[in-house]
Amino acid sequence: MSPPFSDHWNRKLVAFENEHSDEYILGLLPTSDGLAMELMFRKYYTYLCQTVARVLKDEHTAEDLAQEVLFEIWKKRTEINVNISLRAYLRRAAVNKTLNHIRDRKIRWDDEDKLTLMASKMAEVSKDLEGQDLEKSIHLAID
Repeated sequence: MSPPFSDHWNRKLVAFENEHSDEYILGLLPTSDGLAMELMFRKYYTYLCQTVARVLKDEHTAEDLAQEVLFEIWKKRTEINVNISLRAYLRRAAVNKTLNHIRDRKIRWDDEDKLTLMASKMAEVSKDLEGQDLEKSIHLAID
């Protein structure tokens, strides 16, 4: 048995998607006070999350990156020029955002490795200095 309202909500979603075409949303985007963004979010947010999650396998990061994609669109709404379907444009933006995230995370991992190595070397130096101090103290005590 299907969950209650599933058919109802699926029909509403299809109606919503048909009612608000990409052209309509893109037409509103430069001058809208947020309606275009709300429509775009409702229509594509889940799709963007799924697109990112296929690569990252991390639902929370996928949601964050999908939101960042939509926020970037909002910031550039007056200068944006979509020459392909809005869905394809957003998908490309999500893939690029995901790849940048992977690249940036790798750089942080490299930095973490360097920091770990530095901490290890600092610990060795500290032990050497403590040993030298102890040796001096022993020699002073003996003399």
